Amino acid sequence: MRPFTVPIEMEGSRPGTATFRVFIGAPAPGAHPLAYQAAWLREVHGASIEAEALLAFERLLGVAREAGISFEDLCQRSLGHR
Repeated sequence: MRPFTVPIEMEGSRPGTATFRVFIGAPAPGAHPLAYQAAWLREVHGASIEAEALLAFERLLGVAREAGISFEDLCQRSLGHR
């Protein structure tokens, strides 16, 4: 699993934007790669991962599956994290 920082929208008593560290691994078939972390973030902190970030990881997962390459490695190369 590899960590990545994504933008989030805070709601409730502390509205605004912030960042949140997510961990990328091998998502379950048919699941969004950040589904479980996004649900936890919403339930526990009342925040949500920005739509653009969710879409970017979803697209990268599709590319990785089509090309038969590691989703973690593709994210690392595409998003510039080491």
